[in-house]
Amino acid sequence: MPDRADDFSFPSSQRKAKNMIFSALFAPAVNFLNSDI
Repeated sequence: MPDRADDFSFPSSQRKAKNMIFSALFAPAVNFLNSDI
């Protein structure tokens, strides 16, 4: 997923932390949907 323009206002460490949080929330959701099928 390409970075949005507003992401450039974040320091790289903050962007990395945000990506980690997003992944931590998104991965279980994908796993749940995949197991539901």
